[in-house]
Amino acid sequence: MRSSDYFPAGSVLKKTEEWMEYLRSNARIRHRIPFKTDDLALLVIDAQKAFLSPVGSAFLASSTVIKMISQYVDFAQKQGIPIIFTRHAHDSSDDGGMMSRFYNGLIREGSTDSELLDIFSGIESCKTIKKKSYDAFRNTELLEYLTKKSIKRLLVCGVVTHLCVETTCRSAFMEGFEVFIAVDGCASYTETLHLASLLSLCDAAAIPVSQESVTGGSDCLT
Repeated sequence: MRSSDYFPAGSVLKKTEEWMEYLRSNARIRHRIPFKTDDLALLVIDAQKAFLSPVGSAFLASSTVIKMISQYVDFAQKQGIPIIFTRHAHDSSDDGGMMSRFYNGLIREGSTDSELLDIFSGIESCKTIKKKSYDAFRNTELLEYLTKKSIKRLLVCGVVTHLCVETTCRSAFMEGFEVFIAVDGCASYTETLHLASLLSLCDAAAIPVSQESVTGGSDCLT
C-alpha cells in the first residue's frame, strides 16, 4: 500500500481539531472518564525503523508523527510518568503464523527494521517490550509490568493506528485499563485508515485526546 503524507507539519493544530471534531460528531465519546496523570503510563507502539525510517520496509510517509511521539515522551518524562516502548520483531525460528501468510515478509530480530528509531533508543528509565503480534499484551510481559507498577490508565501513541495500536488498545480495555488514544500521536498509511480506526476505537474502547488536551495548552504543537 502506498502511504500518503496526510499530516503535514504546518497544519498540526488544524488537522488535529478536524479529527477531534469528526470523532465527537460520529462516536460516543465517554466524557465521564476524564484524562488524569495519576497511575498513568505512556505506551508507545512500535516507534521503530521499519515504519518510521525512510528506508524501512513498511515506511509511513508522515514524519510529523515522529515529532508528536517525541513530544508525548517529553511530557511523560517531565511528569514522571512511566514510559513503555513496544518493538515488533520475529526470531529466526519463528515462522510468523498467520502474519507470514498475510504479509510478504516479517520484521526479523536483529534487522534494522526491528530497531527503535535512534531518538527513542537509550532513553533512561524506559521499558522496552518485544512483541510479535498486533497485540502488545499477547505472550509478553506487558500486563505483569503494568500490574507491578500499579498502572490503571494508559496513554497510547505510535504506529500503525489500524493495526498494532488499535489491537493493543482493545486488549488494554479488556484487561481493565482506562485507555486514552493520542489522535495526533498515531499514524496509518492513509488518513482514511487512521480515522476509521480512531472512530471504531473511540466508540468502543478508548477516549480520544490530543497534546493540547493532555498538556492544557497548544505551545507543544508548534
